[in-house]
Amino acid sequence: MRFKVFQVVLVTSLLALTILAQNPVPELRDLIGMRASSGQSELEYRGYVFVKTGEGGDRKWSNYWNGSRRQCITVVTYNGRFDSIVDSPAFDCGRDGNNSSGSTSGSIVTVYEDYDLRGNSQSFSDGRYLNNRGQLGRLRNDRASSIDVPAGFSARLCDSEGSGYGSGACQVFSPGRHNLPFSLDNRVSYVEVSQVLWGGGTGPGVETPNVPGLGKTGATVYSDFNYRGRSQSFGPGRYLASDRQLGSLGNDEASSVVVTSGYRVKLCENEGAYGHGGGRCEEYGAGRFNLRYNDDVSYIEVSRSSSAAINLPGWIGSILKVNVSDLIGMRMFDGDTQMRNRGFKYVDVIRDPRTTYTIWWRSTSRQCVQVGVVNGRYYTVSDIGSHPKCY
Repeated sequence: MRFKVFQVVLVTSLLALTILAQNPVPELRDLIGMRASSGQSELEYRGYVFVKTGEGGDRKWSNYWNGSRRQCITVVTYNGRFDSIVDSPAFDCGRDGNNSSGSTSGSIVTVYEDYDLRGNSQSFSDGRYLNNRGQLGRLRNDRASSIDVPAGFSARLCDSEGSGYGSGACQVFSPGRHNLPFSLDNRVSYVEVSQVLWGGGTGPGVETPNVPGLGKTGATVYSDFNYRGRSQSFGPGRYLASDRQLGSLGNDEASSVVVTSGYRVKLCENEGAYGHGGGRCEEYGAGRFNLRYNDDVSYIEVSRSSSAAINLPGWIGSILKVNVSDLIGMRMFDGDTQMRNRGFKYVDVIRDPRTTYTIWWRSTSRQCVQVGVVNGRYYTVSDIGSHPKCY
């Protein structure tokens, strides 16, 4: 027992000495003393991404990475509050400190201003980049047209910065080379890059048999909220915990999911009598979601979305699409009536302290529209391309 106590004290002392040997981060000094939950939210707002955490004695050491600055920091939490924030070497965040944010190496997402990966470009490592904070580098606002996403990453592009996490028309891009859809072409003001390891899972997991579909593009499921912790990617197919098919993701451990454009995912609390899912289930289309039923997933099913199955020629799509931009400024009741008259079906609502967002779907033209309502009037009307309820 004494030996174990000595070990804990020794490890804690060594960690403390390491922290003291590093330099404080002056621009984050105002976060010292803040509650850990509030401090984490503020770090994320300032562009830092959580990497990992560890414990020693009565303290926790957490690493965060800022992709735009290529900066790794260590945050010490004591009694539930931020006690210190210091610079750390890039390898503490699992990064190579020799790469610059402007390089075009295969480990970085690159966005181009012309179709087919041509024209002016800017490369981004993992992190969030907002035009209104001057973080897009050589990429000019509302000029992006194509993107190159390497294996091990995903990218989310939006036409507005929102509250710092992107809003309006958004789309998640899996590894590959993509020309941007009409809803985002020459409209991008927000870039978010994440390491999601499409090639497999992260973290320790049980030994698994060779399961077709594991590590393929489709959906990546995480063990923690906000796309953190251990992860496993799944291609089209059905995956049962009872058959040890969840890879590095343990049974009843799923908390969040990232779904690539063109795919849908279904998650259930049990495998069901015939291996098609049972109990409480939830389904999502392209995007990023924290699960409603946290730590309660034993069945995962990934499929190609029906909205991606129909690719209409450009001229036919133009004929079928209806204009809704003229509804901006209308009272909500009148705007809703017009949406229904034009063939749209109300499918979902998202409430924000200042804005209510309603989602509308028109199957004949495959239009998924988000309406922002402020003070009882249509404030924004955007074709967002896809949504979990647009199918």
